[in-house]
Amino acid sequence: APAHAQTLSLNSGDNLTVSGAGTVGIQNGKAVSNTTSSYSFSGGNSTVQISGTSTFTLANGGGISGGKSGQGLNTNGSGAVSITGGSITGGQFGTAMAIQGSGPVTISGGTIRGTSGSFSNGLGNGTGLYITGSGPVTITGGTFATGENYFGGGTVLDAKSSGPITVTGGIFTAGHSGYGLQISNSTLNLFSFGGTPFLVDGVAMNNTTLNGSQFRFGSDTISGILANGDVLNTRFQDQFGIINLNIGSPPAAVPEASTTVSLGLLLMLGLGGIAFAARRKSAV
Repeated sequence: APAHAQTLSLNSGDNLTVSGAGTVGIQNGKAVSNTTSSYSFSGGNSTVQISGTSTFTLANGGGISGGKSGQGLNTNGSGAVSITGGSITGGQFGTAMAIQGSGPVTISGGTIRGTSGSFSNGLGNGTGLYITGSGPVTITGGTFATGENYFGGGTVLDAKSSGPITVTGGIFTAGHSGYGLQISNSTLNLFSFGGTPFLVDGVAMNNTTLNGSQFRFGSDTISGILANGDVLNTRFQDQFGIINLNIGSPPAAVPEASTTVSLGLLLMLGLGGIAFAARRKSAV
């Protein structure tokens, strides 16, 4: 097989891993081992489709790119999906990764980015993660972004799911007028480094639940140091959703010492402290 292919479909019983070394695993009951490390499609369907009980892993060096109106990766099965590295890019009017199934999804690395439309039509800001499924989604790291056009940025994480979404790490970049987090009738669990408070519209909040009815449409921000040391500083929308701040026990995460910011500094400097941490992280 070539190092590049168009589409990939997984059905019940399949178990594949895509990385820079190629595609390996089991498909249709047969062993797979080839050099195909990237998949892209110019049409409107999903480039990589995961269904049934199949399991899938995207690792370092693997690449998935959606077509003009399609999605890069779509999962609607009950099997586990793991993103540990590599990259997923959405189509011009599509979504990078759509999570629509009941199986658990874990993202610990890699880059997931929605792309933007053209200047002339102003459409297709793109979405990085679109979550509508019922299974748990756990994000412990990775880089997440959305496209940006003349009218502004899109949404990095758009959640309309019945399953819990837990975030302990990750870099979320939405661009101007875009949203890093959009929660609609969903539950988002955020955990900070050492249990330090998040800043919501500049006010320190901790061990509390945010209700969608409490916030102004399109004008709220949330910032802090996530449990793994990544800096969170983004606009968010909470439309009848639930955002839990340091409630319960987070999944295990190893913080990065280079981004550790004391609670005192965070509260004293506010968003300035967040910016300082971001510069410190980028310099490492």
